[in-house]
Amino acid sequence: MKIEKGPCFKKISIDLLKLIRGKRSQQQMNDRLGHSFNQSYRWEKGITKISWPGFVEYCSAAGKPLLPTLAPIFTNIKSNKALKDTGKLLKLWLGAMSIENFSKRYAFPRKAVSKWLSGESSPTLEQMLLILHYHMGHLIKFCDLLGEAEKISELAPLIKNHQIRESITFKYPQVSFILNYMHTSPFKHIAVYERGHFAQIFGLELEQEDEIIKALLASGTIETANKSYRMSQYDVFRITGTPQDLKRRYGHYLKTQSKIVENRNVFGTGSDYLYHMVFPSNPEKFQKVAEILRNASREISQYIGDDQTQDDNQAAWLLTCVALQLDIDGHD
Repeated sequence: MKIEKGPCFKKISIDLLKLIRGKRSQQQMNDRLGHSFNQSYRWEKGITKISWPGFVEYCSAAGKPLLPTLAPIFTNIKSNKALKDTGKLLKLWLGAMSIENFSKRYAFPRKAVSKWLSGESSPTLEQMLLILHYHMGHLIKFCDLLGEAEKISELAPLIKNHQIRESITFKYPQVSFILNYMHTSPFKHIAVYERGHFAQIFGLELEQEDEIIKALLASGTIETANKSYRMSQYDVFRITGTPQDLKRRYGHYLKTQSKIVENRNVFGTGSDYLYHMVFPSNPEKFQKVAEILRNASREISQYIGDDQTQDDNQAAWLLTCVALQLDIDGHD
């Protein structure tokens, strides 16, 4: 992962603090937080870095507590006090990923990650934003819920990429499958990509395949690798669109997912494909995911067929969790 090419999380964290402070003066924030010196100024100038627990307190002091505002992201956390427990939070996010792999992937010192998980210390807001972006895919959604992501200049390129990727995915639901297929061994072994490969597998016209690849390249979602394509850094889609858009996209996705579960074989990759589609870092959840997909498959039939159903929000949330690789622990 070439994270040096990504956004400047220091700038984002500073802009976030200013947005959350709003019209309050720095002195008012200092008084509310119990600081006798101008700590807010030091944070907003980047002289010192605010810790994640400090940021949780900062938001509460500004009258914008993270919960329930960020409930769609922190689904397993029930209070702002619990939200400050970064050890518990990171354990939920890491899943089966080892400390070594996590540290190496995001260039965090292993010792620091160990201390975060044990509760001996906490990451800074800047570090948490990096995790939210690269590990969870929630950076723009996080900023949207706290204010407006568009007001943070550093996010402009990411938002533009999201819009391109979202547009092509709503137009062609097969994009979700193409991206996940790129994670599998059969595709990674393709040294020379031949036009029509995706079209044949996913039932597309050649012109549609060309349009999809062009958009994915423009959004930075994929990149050329010699004579083939590979996934580049990307985060989960920003969830927007009408209920009809969501029905179309997730309904198509889930119906195909259900077939994968039943047949345990797709594109010659067997159940490995499901691991990549749903929980790439936690394959032991296969049976649980399979059961959820079967139940959701029954729900989506009614959800798509009956516009008057009272379960739209629940069904949309469930489908989003499955389709966008979110952790579904704790869902009733």
